[in-house]
Amino acid sequence: ICDLGTNAEMAFISENTVYASSVPLGPAVEGMNLSCGMTAGDGAIISASGIYPRTDYKLYSGSKALGIAASGLADIFSILIKTGQIDKSGKIANGDSSADGEKRIYLKDDVYISQKDVRAVQLVKSACRSGAEILSEKSGCIFEESDNIILAGSFASSVNSSHVFSLGFFPYAEKTKVTVAGNLSLKSAEYSLLNPGYADELKEFRKKIQFISLTDDASFEKKFYENISF
Repeated sequence: ICDLGTNAEMAFISENTVYASSVPLGPAVEGMNLSCGMTAGDGAIISASGIYPRTDYKLYSGSKALGIAASGLADIFSILIKTGQIDKSGKIANGDSSADGEKRIYLKDDVYISQKDVRAVQLVKSACRSGAEILSEKSGCIFEESDNIILAGSFASSVNSSHVFSLGFFPYAEKTKVTVAGNLSLKSAEYSLLNPGYADELKEFRKKIQFISLTDDASFEKKFYENISF
């Protein structure tokens, strides 16, 4: 299970043991610090489908695209890479140049992806993938052999899960059932209000968790550079 936001909180749950860790991703997966990033609101692109430039963009609400919400990022990047607008190294191969010479890919209305945005998503992807690989190695749990993978958090709220894997956020898990669960923090808070004994259950559950530090691991930096390409 992984909650994708400013941090990626991830865990392997195996019988009576939970191996958990966290790796910082930064604000890009929240839709922030991107040229046209925004929270899910009026005019926000929350998903995309099709082949660029014949792409269909779904807006959270409204009729004019004003920016890109976190949940639309994986769809957009998957389409742009698949159609050759962005190459595997992260370079914008086709696009328009801004006044300062930076490459841009215009999506809809005045909304675009810049070269700087591509680099930001690359860093996020590499950090998540590297953390997942180290957690897998240290716990002995293997992604490809997992029965279920649950993706949660703002980034995975309405994303096409296949795009998360094709971009390389996690090792590919072809035969594993993948569930996009939305905001599990909110669901857990709601459940605790309706079930008075839930907090005590969580205290007992915490005793099963073995925390594994990822960023202190000597191999993290090496893996980070190895995983930087799409």
